[in-house]
Amino acid sequence: MECLKVLVPEIQKENIDRNIVSDIMNIIHFTKIWTSEGGMLTRNNKLTAEQTKYLLAWIDIIETCFIYLLEDASDIAFTDYIAYCNNEYF
Repeated sequence: MECLKVLVPEIQKENIDRNIVSDIMNIIHFTKIWTSEGGMLTRNNKLTAEQTKYLLAWIDIIETCFIYLLEDASDIAFTDYIAYCNNEYF
């Protein structure tokens, strides 16, 4: 999340660097694939159900934040993250 905060000016440029988009989307995409049924982390029993719940929550928070930043809505982009840090997300 701190990386997203630092990248706000870059993300909100008219022509965003595709490497930034690619890197963030890869974090989101691969985490979802790895935690899906039959995914690497699931089939190898690397995570408990509780750990999976939190990992998917973090990915949802990152994804929501990124989408808001792309839409130039930085005022609400970190709302879910703040709620999570304040134990108000779940």
